[in-house]
Amino acid sequence: MEIENEIFIDDDGEILDIINYGFPRKIYDRSNYFQDMDNLTFFQRFRLTKPTVLTVLDQIEHRLEFPTDLNNSITPINQLLSALRFYACGGHQNDIADIMGMHQSTLSRVVRRVSAAIDYHSI
Repeated sequence: MEIENEIFIDDDGEILDIINYGFPRKIYDRSNYFQDMDNLTFFQRFRLTKPTVLTVLDQIEHRLEFPTDLNNSITPINQLLSALRFYACGGHQNDIADIMGMHQSTLSRVVRRVSAAIDYHSI
């Protein structure tokens, strides 16, 4: 009986923490695929070579940067790579978001943002 009371007390403590402090933030660990992958694997995953990605990034990076690095913001290179992976696979944002280390809704905003930056530059 005492163990059951401890379990309920522990659950109550967790509930009070959630009420007082909100749900704990989920911080994703994002890999740097540009540096981690060899050239062939990179091309197979993103359908562009590393020099081509750097050229595209150089042209749109200013539109992808955030003014601060607060809240674990996604770097321009990771935004571009996430969008390229989405373009290369043709869909399934949940799977791509898991691979790229972000939430599906974040990937959706990133793809929209990168697409707008590419579209703006092409005009």
